Amino acid sequence: MTDPIVDFFEGLNRRRPPPPLPGRIRGRLRLDLRRGDRTDHWLVTITEYARATTDHGPADCVITAEAPFFERLIKGQESAIAAALRNKLAVEGDLSLFIQFNRLLPGPPDAHDPRTWARDRRHDR
Repeated sequence: MTDPIVDFFEGLNRRRPPPPLPGRIRGRLRLDLRRGDRTDHWLVTITEYARATTDHGPADCVITAEAPFFERLIKGQESAIAAALRNKLAVEGDLSLFIQFNRLLPGPPDAHDPRTWARDRRHDR
């Protein structure tokens, strides 16, 4: 059985070519994901692209969450920003990196591209 969290982070590294991230935000973001009595660490380096490693190195921003909750984030079932406001995850350090990382997370499963919706509405008239 595959681990969705491992798949998510490995997917960041496998994208060919990876989509460039907007803006000029650069830095290292570490995710500390708790699984019972152990903590998994992922270090995401954000430049124009995002690259992930299993590392416990220093970071400009640290996100701490329970691993099962993070799985909900990477499935688009939760919003990272709303979760931070509800204290479902903790964010320390450079918040701009957290916002940039949020762009790597999928939206809700039933979400639609607003441009497509607007185009379809224009054709329905």
